[in-house]
Amino acid sequence: MLVKNSTVWDTADLRKLFFKCVKEVEKIEKPSLKFTNRKRRFKLEIMNTQGGCRGRATVNGFWVMIKISKRWATQEELTEEQRLELAKLIIHEYYHTIGFRYHDGCHYKRDFTAKWIIDWIKDYPIKKKILIKKGRVDIKEKRHQQALANLARAVTKKKRAETLYKKWLAKVKYYEK
Repeated sequence: MLVKNSTVWDTADLRKLFFKCVKEVEKIEKPSLKFTNRKRRFKLEIMNTQGGCRGRATVNGFWVMIKISKRWATQEELTEEQRLELAKLIIHEYYHTIGFRYHDGCHYKRDFTAKWIIDWIKDYPIKKKILIKKGRVDIKEKRHQQALANLARAVTKKKRAETLYKKWLAKVKYYEK
């Protein structure tokens, strides 16, 4: 599964939450093509938005886009209400990927919009990414090391060329006798 995360929230935490939501949906709905069979082609995009949380998904498809509010980025960890809202959104969008359209709300095997009981959300904290700052690289030193490596390759090429030259020179002298 390809996850593109452009938010400040940790990708691993969001992936765990997504997998849990998928398991919960597949317990109830039992789709013909389970997520384990299609997760290689599945794409999950998570990005920021100005307003509240919202999402998009392809019907019977392999793509889900979740937009998380930028206002939530002021905290170090999402609150339980925010995680609940995010989980509901993920479940809703995953329902689209297994074939439900927006007007199918009354035809689901178990109407997922009726009662959103998600007690397990407490076990899935979502924290901010830990940003690791890389040290500055000395460009002159890096270029010097690259020049040394290129010089070593050039010396090897030169030796091979001289050997090849001597070989053919010897053959030409042999045939000129």
